[in-house]
Amino acid sequence: MLRTLRTAALAALCLSASVAAQPSPYVTGLTDPYGLIQLADGRVLVTEYLAGEVSVISDGDGVALDAPELFIDDLVFPAGIVQLADGRVLVAEAGGGVSVISDGEASPLDSPQPFIASLKGALGLLRLEDDRVLVAESFRGRVAIISDGGGVPRVNPRTFVNRLQDPEGIVQLADGRVLTSEYNGGGVTLLSTPEAVPLDDPIPYVGGLDSPSGLIQLADGRVLVADIEAGRVAVLSDTNGDPLEQAEDYATGLAQPAGLLQLADGRVLVAEGDAGQVTVIGGSSGGSEVPVSFASVALSASEDAGTVDLVVDVEGEPDVPATVTVTLTDGDADDLGGFTSASFTVDGAGAYAVTVPITDDALVEENESFLFALSVTNGPAAESPLIVTSPSTTTLTVADDDLVTVAVPTAAGPFLFAAPVGGLVAGDVAATVGGPVYTYDASARAFVEADADAVFSRGEALLVLSSGDDLELAGGPGPAVLTFETDASTPGGVLAVVGNPTDHPVALDAFEVSGGALTDVALVAEAGALRPVSLGGLSDDAPLVLRPYEVAVLRIAPAESPDDVAVTLAASVEPAEGTPLANAPFVPIEGETAVILSLSGGPGVADSAALRFGVGDADLDAPDLGSPLGGALSVAPTGTADRFAALSLGSLEGGPVTAPLSVDVPEAGPYQIALAGDPGTVGDLVVVVELIDALAGTTTVIQVGAPYAFTVGPGENSSDRFMARVRLVGVDTEGGVPSPTLAVGPNPSAGVVSVRLRSPGGAPVRLAVYDALGREVAVLHDGPTAGGVQTGLPAGALSPVTYVVRATGDGIALARVLAIAR
Repeated sequence: MLRTLRTAALAALCLSASVAAQPSPYVTGLTDPYGLIQLADGRVLVTEYLAGEVSVISDGDGVALDAPELFIDDLVFPAGIVQLADGRVLVAEAGGGVSVISDGEASPLDSPQPFIASLKGALGLLRLEDDRVLVAESFRGRVAIISDGGGVPRVNPRTFVNRLQDPEGIVQLADGRVLTSEYNGGGVTLLSTPEAVPLDDPIPYVGGLDSPSGLIQLADGRVLVADIEAGRVAVLSDTNGDPLEQAEDYATGLAQPAGLLQLADGRVLVAEGDAGQVTVIGGSSGGSEVPVSFASVALSASEDAGTVDLVVDVEGEPDVPATVTVTLTDGDADDLGGFTSASFTVDGAGAYAVTVPITDDALVEENESFLFALSVTNGPAAESPLIVTSPSTTTLTVADDDLVTVAVPTAAGPFLFAAPVGGLVAGDVAATVGGPVYTYDASARAFVEADADAVFSRGEALLVLSSGDDLELAGGPGPAVLTFETDASTPGGVLAVVGNPTDHPVALDAFEVSGGALTDVALVAEAGALRPVSLGGLSDDAPLVLRPYEVAVLRIAPAESPDDVAVTLAASVEPAEGTPLANAPFVPIEGETAVILSLSGGPGVADSAALRFGVGDADLDAPDLGSPLGGALSVAPTGTADRFAALSLGSLEGGPVTAPLSVDVPEAGPYQIALAGDPGTVGDLVVVVELIDALAGTTTVIQVGAPYAFTVGPGENSSDRFMARVRLVGVDTEGGVPSPTLAVGPNPSAGVVSVRLRSPGGAPVRLAVYDALGREVAVLHDGPTAGGVQTGLPAGALSPVTYVVRATGDGIALARVLAIAR
């Protein structure tokens, strides 16, 4: 009954939760299972809270029974369970005290016998290393000592630590410290020193939990907690038992998880109260296979590169170490310094590199190809084995030893170009340009600085700061093998960054896509930056071409697995005539509408940002590709402004959609944001675009021919000043409805800030505070408003910088800049 009252709303939540690793049933047919224990003889017992029973659910080898078997009944809300040194089993009863339920052979008694007769909500039980027994008294808010050792109960339980908020689970770590979970406190608390001496004041261990319950420390040292209302089991510590900054998911999508247990064979069990079962959520037996693959299907290098790394990705945690071997299966080993195979040990997820030497034999010869294959050898009794998945082979193409020198004409400032030769070393390129070289990371949607020893393929996209002089680059002439990264959250599946490494235009169809189909061109380089482009706006009258050294980002729909997609360009391609991609407009593709905003004014700024929206069945519910140089109208990693981006948002039919519009201008002055084209209609509804100026505290409808004018003062940061709100309206939807308002004061403030929101109609609103990087630092309100919200924000808890207070909801998008002073 107690458990049910706490978690009555869990069922709907857990149905939609995702899981980190697929749980599997261990035993079903239970009634509100809560506590778990594996006895010294190997059997597993579970307490059934509402049924008032303890059941046996495994044999002595930890093998689950087909159905639970009654061990003992006539208990009052049994919860925690522990076995004493003398073999007897104790059970904590939330409706009574602690009872003995077995003899010294762990055989059940005819009926429970009192150990401690009366406690206030006994839940967790723990036998310490020194044989003392602790109990968590949830209603009294304390952990108490009920036995000083030897299995002898205390006449009067003695307080171990009090002033707790509904303690439930208790665990002693390998280093001797004692932790308890505080159900109503939303955290786990440290109670003792490593000598198990209670602290005068409990110390928070990890907070930010919903309703923490059962606790265990795994054999690998990590601490787990069952978070009941969140429907998950979370990791609280590293393998040394030191707390993480915040809890991380271990398993989700659970139904009222409570007790936790790691079996002798390594499996991790959780008692799911609402599901009426005990579930395997990890560990050795029942663990999932661990995929192992090459990071790329192909690599290229020049003969004088010295070495090249074959990178192997391991995408999970094996339960026992395993061996991975990379073997040369085709090619002359002498040209690789005698390399035939190499092995390494895998004991965790990550990227592993096998360094292959390249022999510079100074002979003029054809490019050479080498094929490498993966194999694995798993340790004995591996339940989470390594398995080889695609790509299981990779091809290394070594260019002829005669280096090719190419001059790439560049413009001053940040310059984005396709490497004209293969085998370029990042350190050499950086020395040539006098500064760092950046490569595109599709998963991060950004250019990141390359390691000095990175080797680039011909056609790979590179970003440098250039003085405007030609770049003299020397490397191999080998085929252009293009790199790409998969992103499961991006519509289209795979982002392929392609470049034209020649000094003449190359047709887009010269790029061969295997394992998928080209669906759209997301971005194309122009003047060293990337701007949005769409195939929807391009004519079929002439071929599409990339100009010399130009770069584009393609979106590809994989035929099956994204790992099977590859994009290549032949070593030699003929010049082509057609429409340059950089000259193409950005317009909606099928099933989309678009809003294109342009920024002008100041020192010659003339840039645009595009917002894409799905309509009807084409709901774009994931972020599209933002500018790799930092996002909508924002700053490049090289420190210079780039103002191009495409951002995909959800369907407009679901209500207004608001997107931050980051504007970073090079210097103070007057500017304008204009609507570059009519966004049109969706059915009988008009697409309305509003510009929210947080600094001015205004919301303005912008139209074609009616730009929004604003001024940026000296030293003023306007990067988080604007938001764009797009909505569908009918002709008469606006009449008579009062506008929502948001007030923040005093501003600036060093004390408590009053935040007042008026929201006519009482629609749900999220009221939150964000820092200058757009990170959410506080949520002031999230839910129905009943016409308004008034709350306080302690300024003393914030750093003395500028923040933005935003209110968002159906028909509401307000923002105010807040300055914190000291």
